[in-house]
Amino acid sequence: MNFIKALLFLSTLVIAASTCSISRGGTAASPPPVSTTSMRVAIVRNAVSGCEPQCDEWISAEGKIDKTTLGVFRRVLKSLGVRKLPIFISSGGGDVDAAIEIGRLVRSKGLDVAVTKTAFAPDAAPPPKENRSGQNERSGAAPSHIRGWAQSREAFCASACTLILAAGQRRFVAHAAHVGVHEIIIPAQTVTQRVRYYQIQTLRRGDRIISRQKVFVDEKKIARHISRSKPSADVYRKVREFLIQMGETRDVVELMKTAPPEGIRWLTRVELASTRLSTEDRGGETLIRAAPPLPAPTQTAMRTTGASTYENFRTLTNFPAQAPGAAKPFGERAAPGSTGFAAMATRAFTPLEMWTLIGVGTGSLLAVGSLVARLRRPRPTMRLTPKFGPKPE
Repeated sequence: MNFIKALLFLSTLVIAASTCSISRGGTAASPPPVSTTSMRVAIVRNAVSGCEPQCDEWISAEGKIDKTTLGVFRRVLKSLGVRKLPIFISSGGGDVDAAIEIGRLVRSKGLDVAVTKTAFAPDAAPPPKENRSGQNERSGAAPSHIRGWAQSREAFCASACTLILAAGQRRFVAHAAHVGVHEIIIPAQTVTQRVRYYQIQTLRRGDRIISRQKVFVDEKKIARHISRSKPSADVYRKVREFLIQMGETRDVVELMKTAPPEGIRWLTRVELASTRLSTEDRGGETLIRAAPPLPAPTQTAMRTTGASTYENFRTLTNFPAQAPGAAKPFGERAAPGSTGFAAMATRAFTPLEMWTLIGVGTGSLLAVGSLVARLRRPRPTMRLTPKFGPKPE
């Protein structure tokens, strides 16, 4: 009996947790941790084994969006020439004006954007250092091809990052990724102004001016602190016009105003579709191949092989070659048009779905335990008393 009570208590906890396990849509949740380092933008080559020499590449963009991010994007896109690579982004936001300009650049190139993280290979070089002129220093320059893996799990695009996502020709958001918005805020900042003092020297001859020259006297730097403040209506109008130009609806701005700057509103799948921030219900990893497919078998090869083998079966069905270590992790979705067991995968369960499955499983276990306890209970014996005759002493 104590076992049944314990199962009942556990089932109640699981069902309660499934209703409040994740805060998405309608309420303001805690914002994601915003990186303090500037966004790293790099061309990444798929690190999965067995894909060479046809390994796919993408543009990884992770970190805080600031005034320097636009220049980094321009240099990376310029190095691509006419090639078009998808952008895999994961960022907590940053500067709104910079995000809008980056978005215009992305749309002008016709690039796809996916909310996807990049797990860099252990031998990946650190981001290149830049000097004051914005040029990469040789000591910290990144290699031509950085190796890595793409994954949508735990990827997020919040605040100003959504403006870059909105600029994608196609916008990929998997169920395991998150997109959030909140009110725009102008952060506190210190502005340093350089003030130069000049003196006008005038040479006169009598009442006539012979020459006049401006001579530098001194230079001072004046630091001015600007407190955190809310933006004007012009800022929201600028964001709304940009989103409409990119093909999104004006509802995105209205959703921004539902969460304070200290919180975040994680958009639901319905909101992502209605605002058109997401056009593809899958992650960026579906845009890259795990390994190139095997070549089609020839009739001569099939005659010489003789008996049917497992390799013949793989060749006949055109399954992609699965190199050691190249198996996709559970939860990834296969790219459209791909074939074979290696390409068959389901999307990752959301926390709500996971808790619901646990609750259903616990409820089933409770029902089975109750049935077993009832069957093991001893049956009561009935003693019949005769209606006639002497009563038993």
